[in-house]
Amino acid sequence: MTLYSQIWALTEKTLRIIILRHTVSTIYSALVLPIVLTVYLGIGQKFTQPNDKFGVASPSDIFSLDNALSKSDGGRNTVVFVNSGHTGGDIGHVIDTVSDIVKGAGKNATIIQDEDDLGYTCRSTIRGTSNCFGAVVFYSSPDEGSDGFWNYTLRADAGLGNSFQTDKGDNDAQIYALPLQHAVDAAIAGLKSGSSFPSTTQQYAYTELTEDERQADVRRKYQKSFINYLSVAYITGMIGVCYHMPGYIAIERERGLSQLIDAMMPTSQGWHRQFARLISHHHAFTMTYMPGWIVASIVARVTIWTNTSFGILIIFFILSGIAMTSMSLLGASFFKKAQLSSIVTSVIWIVLGIIAQVIPHPNTATVAVLSLLFTPCNFIYFIIYIARFEQYGQATNLIHLPPGHTSNLPGIVHWIFLIIQMAVYPFAAAFVEQAIHGVSTGTRSSTALETPAGGIQDAVRIDNMTKIFKPSPIRKFFSFVSPPRPEVVAVDNLTLTAKKGEILALLGANGSGKSTTLDAIAGISNFTSGNMSVDTSGGLGFAPQQNVLWDDLTVEEHIRLFSRIKNPHNKTPDNEIADLIDAIGLRSKAKAWSKTLSGGQKRKLQLGMMLVGGSSICCVDEVSSGIDPLSRRKIWDILLKERGSRTIIMTTHFLDEADLLADNIAILSKGTLRAEGSSAQLKDTFGAGYRIHVLNPKTLNAVPDIEGVTKKVTTNNVTYLSSSSDQAAKVIRALEAAGIPYKSSGPTIEDVFLHLAEEVHGEGLQRPPDVINEKVAKVASDTPIASENLALLTGRQIGMLEQTGVLLRKRFTVFKTNWLPYAAAFLIPIIAASVIQILVRNDDLVGCSPTQRSSHSSNNDFFKLLDTAHLAGGPSSQFGNSLDDLFKPILPSSTSLRSRDSSTTVGNVTVDLVDSLSSLEDYVENNRRTVTPAGLWLGDSNSAPTLAFKADNFSMYSAVIGQSFLNTILANTTIATEYKAFDYPVAPSTGRGLQLVVYFAVAFSIFPGLFGLYPNSERLKNVRSLQYSSGVRTLPVWAAHVIFDFGIIVVPMILTAMIFVVSSNSWYNGGYLFPIFIFYGLTTIIISYLFSLICDTAMATYAMTSVVQSLGFAVYIITYLFILTYSPASNTDRDVLIAHWVIAAIFPTGSLIRTLMVGQNIFSTTCDNDQLRANPAAMTAYGGPLLYLILQAIFWFSIVVWIESGAGRYAPEKAKKSPEVDDPEVADELLRVDGPDGQSDGLRIAHLTKAFGKNTAVDNVTFGVEHGEVFALLGPNGAGKSTTISLIRGDIAPSRNGGDVFIENVSITKRRAAARANLGVCPQFDAIDNMTVSEHLRHYSRLRGISDINHQVPAVIRAVGLEAYADVMAHTLSGGNKRKLSLGIALTGNPPVILLDEPSSGLDAAAKRIMWRTLEAIVPGRSILLTTHSMEEADALANRAGIMARRMLALGTTEKLRHRFGDTLHVHLVSKTAPHSSEEEMDNLRAWVLNNFPGASVEQETYHGQMRFSMPSSAVPAQGGVASSSESARGRLLIMLEEQKQYLGIAHHSVSPTTLNEVFLNIVGKHDVQEEGYNNRTDEVAKKPWWKSKYIWGFERS
Repeated sequence: MTLYSQIWALTEKTLRIIILRHTVSTIYSALVLPIVLTVYLGIGQKFTQPNDKFGVASPSDIFSLDNALSKSDGGRNTVVFVNSGHTGGDIGHVIDTVSDIVKGAGKNATIIQDEDDLGYTCRSTIRGTSNCFGAVVFYSSPDEGSDGFWNYTLRADAGLGNSFQTDKGDNDAQIYALPLQHAVDAAIAGLKSGSSFPSTTQQYAYTELTEDERQADVRRKYQKSFINYLSVAYITGMIGVCYHMPGYIAIERERGLSQLIDAMMPTSQGWHRQFARLISHHHAFTMTYMPGWIVASIVARVTIWTNTSFGILIIFFILSGIAMTSMSLLGASFFKKAQLSSIVTSVIWIVLGIIAQVIPHPNTATVAVLSLLFTPCNFIYFIIYIARFEQYGQATNLIHLPPGHTSNLPGIVHWIFLIIQMAVYPFAAAFVEQAIHGVSTGTRSSTALETPAGGIQDAVRIDNMTKIFKPSPIRKFFSFVSPPRPEVVAVDNLTLTAKKGEILALLGANGSGKSTTLDAIAGISNFTSGNMSVDTSGGLGFAPQQNVLWDDLTVEEHIRLFSRIKNPHNKTPDNEIADLIDAIGLRSKAKAWSKTLSGGQKRKLQLGMMLVGGSSICCVDEVSSGIDPLSRRKIWDILLKERGSRTIIMTTHFLDEADLLADNIAILSKGTLRAEGSSAQLKDTFGAGYRIHVLNPKTLNAVPDIEGVTKKVTTNNVTYLSSSSDQAAKVIRALEAAGIPYKSSGPTIEDVFLHLAEEVHGEGLQRPPDVINEKVAKVASDTPIASENLALLTGRQIGMLEQTGVLLRKRFTVFKTNWLPYAAAFLIPIIAASVIQILVRNDDLVGCSPTQRSSHSSNNDFFKLLDTAHLAGGPSSQFGNSLDDLFKPILPSSTSLRSRDSSTTVGNVTVDLVDSLSSLEDYVENNRRTVTPAGLWLGDSNSAPTLAFKADNFSMYSAVIGQSFLNTILANTTIATEYKAFDYPVAPSTGRGLQLVVYFAVAFSIFPGLFGLYPNSERLKNVRSLQYSSGVRTLPVWAAHVIFDFGIIVVPMILTAMIFVVSSNSWYNGGYLFPIFIFYGLTTIIISYLFSLICDTAMATYAMTSVVQSLGFAVYIITYLFILTYSPASNTDRDVLIAHWVIAAIFPTGSLIRTLMVGQNIFSTTCDNDQLRANPAAMTAYGGPLLYLILQAIFWFSIVVWIESGAGRYAPEKAKKSPEVDDPEVADELLRVDGPDGQSDGLRIAHLTKAFGKNTAVDNVTFGVEHGEVFALLGPNGAGKSTTISLIRGDIAPSRNGGDVFIENVSITKRRAAARANLGVCPQFDAIDNMTVSEHLRHYSRLRGISDINHQVPAVIRAVGLEAYADVMAHTLSGGNKRKLSLGIALTGNPPVILLDEPSSGLDAAAKRIMWRTLEAIVPGRSILLTTHSMEEADALANRAGIMARRMLALGTTEKLRHRFGDTLHVHLVSKTAPHSSEEEMDNLRAWVLNNFPGASVEQETYHGQMRFSMPSSAVPAQGGVASSSESARGRLLIMLEEQKQYLGIAHHSVSPTTLNEVFLNIVGKHDVQEEGYNNRTDEVAKKPWWKSKYIWGFERS
């Protein structure tokens, strides 16, 4: 029951996300896709069939020619007569007779002599239509021509006769063939005097099949398509779950959500966690997709498989869907990254279906193996199984085999296979996930630990744990490609315990093993050897380093989910959930989606998920990483509130955080435990001791000597060095007695860390732990230290031309390691042209005459029908011997007339005889499969002559042949009539030319996007931003890109044009291809730059560029063909040109396609009437595309430059004023900066204001940074620090009248490039390019105008301590060395002003301090502005600090700020009996503190023999009752604690002054500054209109 509850909780979570939060996309994939596809396949059988109606029509009169002309459509108003040069005879008379009828009907009758001229008069479109009703081409008459009988050809549009409906009398053959033929034959018959040719003849059509037979035949043929190829289409209907589920699961795995669930789910068996998670996915997606499967099966039954029962289809679809879901679960288990999981899984599943479909005549073994192993194959084979039954009109039978089967596998076996797959695939998925992603060996045991005698119960016990990271077997197998990484010992023989209820902090540099240890405790990572026991009886909570949340769940939903997972038996009451949300400070955000939360709020939610369910053991990796001090304090409060009630094991890079929070600290270095104990104990044992500095000694002789204490005397300074607190107390007591002022500093946790962490000292260097007197206060002596005299050359501002050269040089440098995309871009057009030219290499240039630009119609089908004719005729009496003479000239093998009882044979034509019209009608209907192409009734006294013609496939041919037979007999004159369609206006080479256009346009759509990869990467890596901050202007940046990329593409463009022109004679003035190809390459490259500015990834840039080019190609071709097909022939050329000008103005591909079509004269594009265009540079030839491409290159380049540089202009926003801040230091700074003293500041910010819309980010901020000063700009997230930095860098501009920034008295708004020349920037995120360290520094030295680069670069490298990495690729450096390189880049021009934006962000505690030491060396003579979230960093580096929240709230030196806003002492006491101290001992200690220090604030609870309290300095009793400085108070407190040490039973004590962090919190608290996100709307979704809600669309709509 427990497991079921957990599975259902996870299932509800997944359902909530995929259905409620992504409604539209889920409805599409789960319902719309399978149902619409099934409907499409159901009605698809009609798509490939013309709109026919089969059967036998009723006889009706053949339309008269004038009546037929009036019924014609499509502008067919001309009848052409070709006399073939025969004038003045019978042919001319017949033409005149029929022409009079045409003219009488108001239509045009045109007479020409040459059949080849028909193309001029009847110009056909690509769809086979023209302005002609028809044409009659006369070849001979009895007296004219060589044949000696009437011989003519009817011609009409090729698009006629494609469909026929027997229930209608206006089909194409009945309008365009029969009336014109009858009129001509009547005119021929009228030449004989006394002709009895009837004035009226009837006709009717018949078909070989009845309508029901046709429908059945369509269905049978359609089932054959399922057997042969169409079954795989059904896979796409089921593919929604195959695409959706793997992506969803992979996203959870990639983000760490799967590991988080596994870590915090209590189960009786370890495999239950994975089972619950995988089965919940399976259940959720099965429930979501099943309705679509059921509806699709019903639709398939109604429209496709009408003989099979509903039950079989519904069950089959459900079983297949569930099995497909199970197999998709297996597919998802292979992926840790979500990017390709959905696509790869879907493609593989489709490929498996295709394999099953394309295997010809699979035998039983093949079908059985593939069906058993792969659900898509099983699915396909069962559909084929159904189709074989349906092909013969039978219902599907699961036991018996279908007709025509190739496999002996009955249907029921396929179902059994589906059931097996439903069960087996999830187990296979679990095995694969376990092997690839899961914990497999050395896992922790989850048991209650024994309580030691007289002690506190252990919550976690680690014994001799070792973790070794080894290369995978696959990586070892491919070692011949590149050697695998060596084994890494992450944790080495670690033994450690965590007591119940304590906070244990794991400290160490990156790679020290602390996160590995924490992951092993949480159960999400294995270890190699050793033992670990964790008491998880009270539950385990885990908060990973990176916030791991579902974007689409609210705060409350996250908490409820983990409450149900952790406590499946007992539902947590709503009030407890609300209390917890309130406790973590997210009450106002309870209904907000997690993705709308700030960083601090997300961290709080992560802690809430960890705490919910009463987790007795909580693992927190990097407690407050990446959040501002205000949010960090809130996080601390949450953890401190849980101290004692839970065991909390945490890691952190902030030493002050560990000092404040931890009861016990374990310091790890290189995988080993170096020290363990309370903060005070570690300070006493491993700290740097006490230092007492005598302030302004009157005489050196007045300073006493203290026995056992080292006294260092310099010119004007005396310092006492003491290794213990009792010695320090002696010194302070002596100084107090002598009335000598002093300043003291005690051991800090920083001292301890720096002493123990080997990473700080350098590889293999470790100082003896017992040498206390040689410790230094900050960083080990072996830390790289920059020389105070950097000896750097000062740069100069260089011009735009010189900047272009420098940037171009950088492109060549980057090209050395980034050549692959350019090699591909170089080769693709050349290879494409080399292959594609094969299509046209043997062709010649297409001319413009109708004969040259047309394909002559083949008439094979007409003569084949004539050769196989089998007629029905009557009355039989009229089929006498006289017919032999009539048909002998025109029928093959016409040697004699042979008669039988019921039939006669004329040449090769058999005529079945009847004696009445009704008999003919019956005979034709009963023998319609045999009677081809017509039946003839010659008429009698009761009925008119009647033609019955077959209309199945070739109605125009059948009608003409049948009437030719009929009219020859009726006219008693040999009349040979042929039917032939007009020639298509498409040259024989047009198909090859179109292939060339398609293939070449596609190839030319592929390569331009490759040129956008580097500019996009340059932007995303902030390289370009850093170049701008180094004084570079926008135009040189893009000019360099264009010059470099154009230099690469111009060669393949020339070679491509050369290949085409040289290889074939089919090109019209091929020399014009050269400039057009070149400018096409240039234009598309610039367009790729545009997409590089707006896309979030390099691949998105490539994809967007390629898609847009391909879209342009598709739009152009589709529009072109649409116009050719549907535009009136007279307007076609005009419409094509209009479409070209419009499309080509948007898509450069349009100009390329037009060029290729002009070059190949496709569809007569190059023709000017009937001649090739005389001027190839005309706008309608090559001139238009060339001009368009040139203008587009200029236009898009201007747009790119404008977008990049436009952000630097003044913005029109009007800032909303904030309340004035009443702070004397801020007011004094305002007066100083505005006065003459401020003119000497290196950096001066004067009344700076910036608003974004209605939101004022920076409001009237003023401060200055003097030379030789470090100014720390502090504030919570959203306070405007980043905006201020961007304003100083010139990346954005102040609002109108929003102040200014002066760098060495140069305005950033008025002279941005000149101001930037004096500015060095160390950005928050390292702007690293594909270059080595020295190449970076050389590049920026050139940009800075350094005269001697060979001097400058080594000097900077030495200054930042990167000598060992000078020739190393920058992207391979560690985080600390990357920060050093960023600092080096800032120093290259020896700028007087430097911005340090989070200089140690992302660094561990050791790397931070190494960076700080490097920074200390660059301060002299420079104005340095520092922004940071680390108060200890600001404390270590800054002389002055300013705290802002839109406005400047407080400002001053760090000491003054401490005195004004802090002046508090913090004390940490550790009992001698800790951690087994009794409550009585701790109560006595608390009583002593409160009695002696009335203003003290003591923590309510004490744990493990430790007590912490704080008090104002004034609360410390002064000697003689006279208050003195806070330093003196700290010293006196130290004396008191030392004197009472034995009485109080204290083993260790620590006294710390107010930290800058506390100052910061006091200031922002005083001004009621809220955490980021708490001033925003609490529920964005609820306040949006419903049509913009993500609940509806599945994505954000703005």
